Amino acid sequence: MSETNPVYNNKADIWSTGCILYELAVGTRAFSSDWAVIQHKLGGKDIEIELDSNFCDKCGEEITRNILRMLRSDPPSRPSATVLFKTFSHLYRSLEDLAPDEGAIETLENDYTILPIQNTSTEAVMLETEVHRRRGLEEIIKRWKDAGMYW
Repeated sequence: MSETNPVYNNKADIWSTGCILYELAVGTRAFSSDWAVIQHKLGGKDIEIELDSNFCDKCGEEITRNILRMLRSDPPSRPSATVLFKTFSHLYRSLEDLAPDEGAIETLENDYTILPIQNTSTEAVMLETEVHRRRGLEEIIKRWKDAGMYW
């Protein structure tokens, strides 16, 4: 086990959003269990995405491409929220036959950057992160034991 504390940032939120988008688009969970997530990370393969015929080709391709990008195992390689916002805004505008409006996107980005953000000390964040990590590990170990898996 690593002695360094894991760092969670907004890329974890991108992963979560990718899981939600997958479930909305496909109708099933992206990963059936914590073990499936571990296998995905260790296997280094993209997950299978089978959209139904309700999606037009352009929309289906964009959704599939972005889900795969959001569910990359390496957090820094996942897209930022800004990139996803721009991608889906452009997709929406093109599907609705609306002219591109970069100004509206820029204005919205600026509006969100001035929102107050809770200032939390590094020590408090690290402690909270460690508590969540331990709970997660305890849950995985419990599930393994319940399934009769021991190491």
